[in-house]
Amino acid sequence: MNNHRCRHWVAVACILIATVTGRADKLNFATVKSLADKGDVNAQLILGNMHLAGEGTAKNSTEAVKWFRKAADQNNARAQSALGKLYAKGEGVGKDAAAATQWLTAAAEQGLADAQAQLGLVLRDSGLGNKNWVEAYKWLNLAASSGDKVAERARDILANSMSGVQIAEAQRLSSEFTPKTNPPSKKKDVPKKDVPKKDAPKNDKAKPSEPKK
Repeated sequence: MNNHRCRHWVAVACILIATVTGRADKLNFATVKSLADKGDVNAQLILGNMHLAGEGTAKNSTEAVKWFRKAADQNNARAQSALGKLYAKGEGVGKDAAAATQWLTAAAEQGLADAQAQLGLVLRDSGLGNKNWVEAYKWLNLAASSGDKVAERARDILANSMSGVQIAEAQRLSSEFTPKTNPPSKKKDVPKKDVPKKDAPKNDKAKPSEPKK
């Protein structure tokens, strides 16, 4: 049992190192698969990368989508970004701009510069004209501030087609951006118990709910 636990934690340590360094090619596919099947989010992310690149197994974009989705559902920003990119390209899954925007936004809101850059490009090229340009500029600007030169060039080119008012608004949104460090995980609905209703006090006017900000 002790040897089994030791091997397990060694494997977990290797997964974490590979996640940080991006060296999935140095991992054993069977080991990663075993941990991914148990729900390890880092293993699921790496397994998706292994399938996508054909490292340790045959290249299979459909399997990559499957494992990226499992990790993305656990709010892993890198997996969300990878999944969004595949939707944007239509690789391993049907091309879907709405799904790409959804997953890239989830990752971008956590502060992942790579996702912010890709999201900016997707919004810029959405085919909705200048409707999404302010948001596109905002995300490209945030990615550029993290040192992404491609995003910086794309932002500057986009700015040539925008009004001064639009640019000012996009810059304001960029400056007010705060990453979501702990996004909520999905929860299953729990059946509510029947609770006896209390009689409402007479002549008590209902208080209007405040508008959501």
